[in-house]
Amino acid sequence: LTVPTSTDEVLTYSRTAGGELNLQINGLSDLQYTIQQTGDLVDWSDLSTHVGTFLGPYSIFEPMSSSRSRFYRVKIEEGQ
Repeated sequence: LTVPTSTDEVLTYSRTAGGELNLQINGLSDLQYTIQQTGDLVDWSDLSTHVGTFLGPYSIFEPMSSSRSRFYRVKIEEGQ
């Protein structure tokens, strides 16, 4: 799998006026992405409703929580 080095950011974020986290994915054509989340940076789980090709921008809205930390990443699926 080769990802072009000239691409822009794939995952960016902001907070909405209502306090939600807005994750925005800008993908490349012909690649499949999976959005993952974790609370400890060790055990990652897929957000199963957010798997596919994202030619972008594609937004995900997650409620903000002050009770715990959550981290997100975009995983490029090999062999797609």
